[in-house]
Amino acid sequence: MFKVSDAVKVKNEGLEAHGRAGCVVGFGAGETAGMVEVRLDGDDEALAFAPADLEKLSN
Repeated sequence: MFKVSDAVKVKNEGLEAHGRAGCVVGFGAGETAGMVEVRLDGDDEALAFAPADLEKLSN
């Protein structure tokens, strides 16, 4: 399970963001319920990812 401020990396090769790292900033609601909101390094806005598409990085 992820928590806010966890460092994560996108691990789904089918996604454009594959291999990029970022930080969990929240959790989806409404259309994105069950997803994890991540602000990727260098981006201003958070994107929603399925938990299975993310890998927690060591802190």
